[in-house]
Amino acid sequence: MKKAYFLLIFSAVIFSCKEKIPSLTSDFAKCTSNCEEAAVQLKDLYQQDPRRVLGDFGQDTALLRRWIDVLGEAWFYNAASGESETVRENVKQNMMMLASGLKNDAALKNAAALLEHELSLFDIVAGSEGAAEEYLPLTGTYAYELPNDGGNGELKVSQLDSENIRFSLMIVGSAPAHNQGMIEGEANFVGQNVAEFKTTEFGDCKLRFSFDREGVEIKTLAGDAAACGFGAGVMADNAYQIKSHEDPFLGQADAKMAKNLLGTWRSTDDPKSEIIFDKGLFTNRYDGSVLDGFPYQFYPKCPAMCNPVADTPCFSIFGQDIVCYTVVKADGKNLEISMVGGKGNTLSYVKQ
Repeated sequence: MKKAYFLLIFSAVIFSCKEKIPSLTSDFAKCTSNCEEAAVQLKDLYQQDPRRVLGDFGQDTALLRRWIDVLGEAWFYNAASGESETVRENVKQNMMMLASGLKNDAALKNAAALLEHELSLFDIVAGSEGAAEEYLPLTGTYAYELPNDGGNGELKVSQLDSENIRFSLMIVGSAPAHNQGMIEGEANFVGQNVAEFKTTEFGDCKLRFSFDREGVEIKTLAGDAAACGFGAGVMADNAYQIKSHEDPFLGQADAKMAKNLLGTWRSTDDPKSEIIFDKGLFTNRYDGSVLDGFPYQFYPKCPAMCNPVADTPCFSIFGQDIVCYTVVKADGKNLEISMVGGKGNTLSYVKQ
């Protein structure tokens, strides 16, 4: 699993076709050979001052496309670039976010929309094509109940990071004994939306959690009721249906902040740009069209995987990679977030 990272904030750079570094986008246009270095450095300047760079391109969409093409070959798809897939993917996301913020500028909107679209076509992470459909929101409460007093079970789950889930499982057996079983701990991902838990506290016990859009199926891979610490005849095996996407392990105050994220939010910079928090999914929408949607997880204190600079609330988005945002403000009416490891820009939204 890949980790989130800090985007490097570069000092002021000037550009070059190789020997001499050009200062503006026009110098890239004059470059006829060895343009890779100039394209990469233009990327760095864009992250510092996107308005200046897109302004330099003006209405020259052919030149803009050429820059994107050269940059793709020289850096985004170049395994020898010196940066991991994680870094390259997150730089792509950051550049798209900066472009999205300029689409309400009359002079820059066409270039910004083109840049965002072209970057969205880059499949940087190996095997990432179609991956968005495979990522499911796992956090929540799941349950089953058998007819005729045949027993019931409840599973509480919170996704800790890209490698583990926290869970608490309670099972009640059938009448008349109604024997019970309870187990909790952390399960490790062994595949996409599949996690396994092992314990030797009472014997060799191994459970597998296989999530789908309807819920989760628990299967005992090793051990019996006694080995798993359950009452006589009690087994975890069943299909548990999703009942809620709320994090069952949050305290009252933290749960309130998490609820304040829910709903549709319109950008104060661009009224066509919206983000949506609903049923465990974070969705980007522009001018009514969905751009992407991935599971998200709220954390009262930003976890180590996000490389936070302080113990602040944040949420992570689990997609081809992990991107984290600090929650600066969330009062149910206004939302302010800032990308962890980004330039420090605060994105502001109002509730719809």
